[in-house]
Amino acid sequence: FYEAKAKQTWAKVNEPGARWSDQLATAEKVFEEYFLTSVGDNAADFLGDAAFERGDFENAERYWRSVLEKHPDSDVSEARLLFKRGLALAELAQGS
Repeated sequence: FYEAKAKQTWAKVNEPGARWSDQLATAEKVFEEYFLTSVGDNAADFLGDAAFERGDFENAERYWRSVLEKHPDSDVSEARLLFKRGLALAELAQGS
């Protein structure tokens, strides 16, 4: 039902000249409002990468886990998600 709107919103992330803060806000909107669409998994992966880069390993792991648990038809490689999630969990374990 929301597929077209989700794709239209997600496309804004890849617009030339898009500011990083706008890309993050758009990806968060797609994740929150359209997660179960065909681009929701891409938004979660994008947000996971962004969270990992800023050292927010807990949220990175949460985003990637959400794809693994709730988006079985994801076009994001399961092996890639498992690897990235493992890295985030390892970083969390080292920080404890």
